[in-house]
Amino acid sequence: MKKVLLIFPRPISELPQSFAYLNSVFKSKGFVVKALVNTFNYYLTDEDILREVVNFRPSVVGFNLGTLQLLSTYTLIQKIKALGYLVIAGGPHATTCPEEVLENGVDIVVRNEGELTVAELCDNNFVNLELIAGISYKKQDGTIQHNPKRPYADFSILPKPSFDCFDVEKFITSEGVVKGLHRVYCSRGCIGLCEYCDSAIFGHKMRYKPLDDVIEEIKFRNKEYGMTSFTIADDTFTHDKEYVRQFCKRLKEENLNIIWNCSTRATSLNEELLKIMKDAGCYLIAFGIESGDAESLKIMRKGITVEQSSKAVELVAKYGLRIFANFMAGFPWEDVSHIKNTTEFIKKHFNDVYVYQVSGCLVPYPGTGIYESYKEHLGKWWLHPDFQNFGQQIHQNSTEPYKVNTYYQRVLYDDTYIWEEKFFKYSKEYKKAVKEMAFLIGRRNLINDYPNKFKRFVVYQLCKLSRFVYELNTNIEKKVIGTIMGILKHKSLFHDRMPLGAVPNKEKIK
Repeated sequence: MKKVLLIFPRPISELPQSFAYLNSVFKSKGFVVKALVNTFNYYLTDEDILREVVNFRPSVVGFNLGTLQLLSTYTLIQKIKALGYLVIAGGPHATTCPEEVLENGVDIVVRNEGELTVAELCDNNFVNLELIAGISYKKQDGTIQHNPKRPYADFSILPKPSFDCFDVEKFITSEGVVKGLHRVYCSRGCIGLCEYCDSAIFGHKMRYKPLDDVIEEIKFRNKEYGMTSFTIADDTFTHDKEYVRQFCKRLKEENLNIIWNCSTRATSLNEELLKIMKDAGCYLIAFGIESGDAESLKIMRKGITVEQSSKAVELVAKYGLRIFANFMAGFPWEDVSHIKNTTEFIKKHFNDVYVYQVSGCLVPYPGTGIYESYKEHLGKWWLHPDFQNFGQQIHQNSTEPYKVNTYYQRVLYDDTYIWEEKFFKYSKEYKKAVKEMAFLIGRRNLINDYPNKFKRFVVYQLCKLSRFVYELNTNIEKKVIGTIMGILKHKSLFHDRMPLGAVPNKEKIK
């Protein structure tokens, strides 16, 4: 019997849909598929994973690799390889750094989109590798071969996601929501050219899924898993306005009675479309505003002006939809003036925005323009032992969140990388300006998290105390609270929550 074990080694809080698509491919080729996903609520050690590998005895072991906890992941791969299993890997880090991944034990790297490449690997029984586009591998003489890149596929020919490879129980929140199944993809690709983003997996050309498939996915998740609130997970959902109009039309025709949110660019939305979206159940729109400074926006190649962002926020607020606003800080070219301009933007729209992203500090991932510009200074930071949990908010990636940052950073805004200068050096004035922005963002978010004014006041004062201690010594609180929580074996409830600004069911929208 042909079997494949798909492993997501680093802990995550929601079901990874990339495996759902690969599950469909492998099943169509006669494989029995099992997904082993490491979560914070059900944490698996290397020994646990190895035991699963030996018990399942797969023909192929597949890894999803991101730029996180790579040292332990590479060690695990080498242990699996030593047992004689064929190991393949895909994902953002494998696509960007295929040679590094191959040197650390992987047999075949699947670059960029994986579905059609994996289908061909199955058809060729994972041999005759020279015939297959989109892979990298070691030849018999030890040299590394990078086959030509596979063209991006039309979304209509890709398989539909299948979730029967997962232990779904591991992803159910305390509110009964299967975390991860709220995400629905209507397209792949992003038109943006932002310097902080690696778009190698799906490219810059937008490719849309047939609407019939999208509607059927929503119906299936609603019927089988009780999902009533969805996130359209496309990077720029409203780029093709006619597609959005038809999507909204179908939602109403099918009388699905759901609510949904989406992400888009400030330049890809107009009043007519917004009305249609709201009427079809859209309750929140997320914008990647990133900065309120014109120079920063230009250098990061955002392709959007401060004025355009401001107008987009005002338009959405006018129609009463929630706004999720993303801002970034920590760019190596920035000074105090850049952050102060962003802070002024936030103040201007303080009451318009429903929630702000709290993990906006720059992480210079390999494959991004930022990394390429500063790689001599940065080196391969992801292979350094002290950087294994680095990515977005540091406590999101750690099984011991109380040991890696403070109460203030977990509640208001995680500025660990800036204040502790993990990637770049910053002036004291710059760091204080980021602190001011962080407290402003946090104050707005606390209004939603704590409707009770007294509780909100207490939390805010605790954040101020936490910040005061942090500035005296960055490690005091982490060592004391981290040790206490470790002794108590306290489990963070962070990963039980829905994403910021999202809701688990329709009744929660007022």
